[in-house]
Amino acid sequence: MVGMSFCLPAPKAIQLSLMGAEVDPLSAAVQYDKEFIVCSLDLLSGLAEGLGSGIESLAAQSNLRDLLLQCCMDDASDVCQSALALLGDLARACPVYLHPRLSEFLNVAARRLIM
Repeated sequence: MVGMSFCLPAPKAIQLSLMGAEVDPLSAAVQYDKEFIVCSLDLLSGLAEGLGSGIESLAAQSNLRDLLLQCCMDDASDVCQSALALLGDLARACPVYLHPRLSEFLNVAARRLIM
């Protein structure tokens, strides 16, 4: 359980940062630190790559799937890029975890390709 205490704060940090953006959408860019979210996504990406399928049990205990979808739709290209990278790492490590929202992830990725 050592990994769990290390892994779970990253989704929580992303959630808290994004919650600040939901309070006042007009000033959302000011209210959450995109660099912090990118670092959190990159950390999770590294964990997914390092732990492989072991990341699934940790991800299942969080709302990472929902937060990841939200980050994939972010207007900031660096947030979106890190989110899509994590999506790819999770798809390789634990595709079953993504299955419940797979169509939404594919739609977002397809829209990003067109942009």
